[in-house]
Amino acid sequence: MMRRFLLVLLFLVGMTASATAGGPMTLTSDGHLFKVWSSVDGLILSHLGPNDFAEESVIPQSVSVPLETVKVIVDELTMTVYVVWSDELHGVSKVRLAIHADETWFGPLTIGGLDGTGARNPEALIHRAHSVIDDGSPEPEVIETTFLHLVWWRHDITDGLGHAIYLALPLEEDGLPDFNGVQPIDLKDLLPFGIGCNEAPDVNGLAYPQFFIGADGLPLLFTTDFGNCVFHILGIDYEVEEFEIPGTGIKRRRQIAVFRAGGEVMAIPPGLILTDAKMLLGQDFTVLIYWDVEGGVEWVLSKTESWSDVKRLPIGSGVSHEQAVELIRELVNN
Repeated sequence: MMRRFLLVLLFLVGMTASATAGGPMTLTSDGHLFKVWSSVDGLILSHLGPNDFAEESVIPQSVSVPLETVKVIVDELTMTVYVVWSDELHGVSKVRLAIHADETWFGPLTIGGLDGTGARNPEALIHRAHSVIDDGSPEPEVIETTFLHLVWWRHDITDGLGHAIYLALPLEEDGLPDFNGVQPIDLKDLLPFGIGCNEAPDVNGLAYPQFFIGADGLPLLFTTDFGNCVFHILGIDYEVEEFEIPGTGIKRRRQIAVFRAGGEVMAIPPGLILTDAKMLLGQDFTVLIYWDVEGGVEWVLSKTESWSDVKRLPIGSGVSHEQAVELIRELVNN
């Protein structure tokens, strides 16, 4: 188990934290703001930087893309921008990736749904791996690689309620991904039993895998496993492997992303309508799920092996909606 992590994550089940009425956006540590918005020409990427810098460009092949499916992230090392979304292509939902590097657009590439199945709800994370290899040399070898971590939800009529797909792409020095030797990973049947859910869960609200960062600085992936009726929190780490450059006999080392052993498993709370719920993960992976109802806010809180009964905090009598949410979130923040 990964109890050693102390973390707090807030995400919307059914929409991402970055998505707003004006479109998804991200801010770099040195003050560059990137935002995606819709126009008649397609999606527009706007870039506002220090010293009144401003530029805009149209994302290729993005006319009629639903803005609520769009995610935008930046590799601050190369200032490469990655825009991922889901839309329908020939009647089937696909996940697409467009890359803006050195003032040039690459793609969009279809990365999810290539096998004819539906793909939706993409998420993305940029993370830099750092490995030190001490093989007895006077100076240990240091290997660093930036990874673009991607996850989305796969569904077709033969696959029940669907499952998450994970893809880790190492990035080259120019910010472009290296697709050689990488394959998407099906995140299903992760446990040796397949008990399923006694009650049909709210699929729409739970088919949103999410990335976040643990207290040790490594990525974590939160996803749903309907085959076992549980939530998974999977730890991501990096290993170094040797490979041979084709046709040269020369061997090199490279980093690859791997899942850590163990992980956190929690049963899906039965009978809840989670489409518009929000979720908070706190210390020791305590899970809070809360949602708005008429006249108040309701919530459930995870226990060691079960969930609490549904609780309700009324709004009014001096308690605003914002105050009610803050009080409920403090249940796992303390």
